[in-house]
Amino acid sequence: MAKSVSSSFLGHICGMEGLRTKVYSDSGGVATIGCGHTGAGVREGTISKDRAYQLLRADVARFEKCVNDSITAPLTQSMFDALVSIAYNMGCTGAMKNAGLADLVNARRYSEAAEKIKAVGLTDRAGNRLAGLVSRRKIESAMFLAEGMPGIANAVTSSPLLTKTTGTPIPAWSWWVAGGLVAVTTAGIIRSRLRRNTSQRSSQ
Repeated sequence: MAKSVSSSFLGHICGMEGLRTKVYSDSGGVATIGCGHTGAGVREGTISKDRAYQLLRADVARFEKCVNDSITAPLTQSMFDALVSIAYNMGCTGAMKNAGLADLVNARRYSEAAEKIKAVGLTDRAGNRLAGLVSRRKIESAMFLAEGMPGIANAVTSSPLLTKTTGTPIPAWSWWVAGGLVAVTTAGIIRSRLRRNTSQRSSQ
């Protein structure tokens, strides 16, 4: 059965990409709006935040399909979310095939895949290594293993504090990612550096 991203995933991606309601040019000169949305339909103007999330949901659906089509091994929810995040950033072919993630995951070499995540897609079009992308990959790597290995009981799969406060179980990786984003901000890394190399993703 095809998997879908978790309910907290859109907030994760928008936090990484940054939400912009007015068209801007990304680091590759590509017209972008919303939470990193690109494409032929992006023109000068503004959109609402609700529209930004509508576009994001449609964009994410393409990368959910990418991961579902590429991965045959069992995945935890946090593994699936992490792979969709990487594919959204790098492009389907770039993340799953060129970076070799699909081969590692399908061989059930999950720990190796988590380490591999830290080393892929760290540069811009000019080959410059970006600190923001390094930080993003560390977050995605931690997210990948946050719920342990498929089929193995985990000690912590949700945040007790947030569950008590909200009455709803919150994935443990969401709590970690929130802390990671705060750390990235505290380190003074410009939000735009966390955005993907759009030209790579949009070409896939």
